[in-house]
Amino acid sequence: MVHPAPALARVTRRSGRSADARAGWLMLAPTLAVLLSFVIGPLVLGMGLSFTHYNLMSGQAQFAGVSNYRDLFAGGSTFWTALLNTVLFTLGTVVPTITLAVFFGILLNQQLIGRTFYRTVLFAPYVTPLVGASIAWIWLFRRQGFVDWVMQLFGVTGPGWLSSPHTALIAIIIATLWQYTGYFTMLVLSGLQAIPPDVTEAARIDGAHGLSLLRQVVLPLLSPTILFCLILSVIQSFQVFDQIYVMTDGGPGTSTLTLVYYLYQLGFEFFHFGHGAAVGVVLLAVLLTFTALQLKLSSRWVHYDL
Repeated sequence: MVHPAPALARVTRRSGRSADARAGWLMLAPTLAVLLSFVIGPLVLGMGLSFTHYNLMSGQAQFAGVSNYRDLFAGGSTFWTALLNTVLFTLGTVVPTITLAVFFGILLNQQLIGRTFYRTVLFAPYVTPLVGASIAWIWLFRRQGFVDWVMQLFGVTGPGWLSSPHTALIAIIIATLWQYTGYFTMLVLSGLQAIPPDVTEAARIDGAHGLSLLRQVVLPLLSPTILFCLILSVIQSFQVFDQIYVMTDGGPGTSTLTLVYYLYQLGFEFFHFGHGAAVGVVLLAVLLTFTALQLKLSSRWVHYDL
């Protein structure tokens, strides 16, 4: 004769797990709905559009195969100029931003008088509306503006920053560094404050001081935070749009034309939605490649313990 107690216990456990599963899915439902509506759905739709010639007026899409991609990668295509400008912009912003963030983070982690004020001043540009800040930078970089005036004090004639194809991208990079350095500094500062004080104290007892303490203890323990900042900074740099839209409109010529701005032009100025979607897919592939490469190489320099 089978005793009913064990069978009843098994049924009770199964029903309990089912109730927990239903409750879990119910709590996940709002997030999943947002994810499907605003991330996965548009991603699938964009990939589908990249293989079509889509007519916005009629709402009809004609299958085009890989012709949109073939047009992008054709020799002399504007796409290559946009890609090169994006890479140059990324190199010009990521390396200085992370370097300055580490420097300011270490500096503001010291017992300085008024360090809260310094942190606020450094972080303030990040919370400044990007469009308003870009308009202010237009005034700073315009001919006979403040930047030209400062250069004239040193006997140097201003190059016409935003009107010259040789300096327009540099002006965008400077404005971006001002905007985002404070944000990444706060991330680095949080990483520094997460380092256990007893670890650094033990290193000092063992004779590590100054640069040796920084190189052998602080930076290795800070490397996961630096990796996060590096990945986030690269993604943000490849997606630059607002500064270029306000300050240069992609010009002069195509000197500040980037991938996202080129996507905007194709889709919303020329109404070539298929080509614009193809640029978006290529951008996604490039970002995934860069991120995977950074994660792969991180095993050589990122340390999660000493």
